[in-house]
Amino acid sequence: MDMKKLIAGTALAATLVVGIGGISYAADSSTSNAPAASTRTATTAKHPGVVRKARRAAFKTVLDQTHTTAADLKAALAGGQTMAQYAAAHGSSAQAVHDALVTKFNAAIDKAVTNGKLTQAKADALKAKLPALVTKAVNAHHTTK
Repeated sequence: MDMKKLIAGTALAATLVVGIGGISYAADSSTSNAPAASTRTATTAKHPGVVRKARRAAFKTVLDQTHTTAADLKAALAGGQTMAQYAAAHGSSAQAVHDALVTKFNAAIDKAVTNGKLTQAKADALKAKLPALVTKAVNAHHTTK
């Protein structure tokens, strides 16, 4: 009889924890005026290494496409230019940068699947979202540190 009470109590506690977590998540993301910022913060908090690597890859890709220096690109981004504007002003195009980034990130996703760090289903979902995310990143105003 005591074992049944213990199991029932544990199940009830687990249900409450999951329920409260779900309510918190729903309240946090349902009507926020700035979902992109909270999503970005949550993603950065969960995967800072991945975000850092993606930013570095994007920065290097823009430099490869424009054949300019890192100092020039940093100054332009700090001055309010987007990567697309910078590429267009330096002999490349936003589309060339976009395509290079999508190719680079698709290769990284494939490598993660090969290494067993990502399931094929998750990889397919990421690849479906990738072009829109890259477009948003290339056209966004960035701040540099």
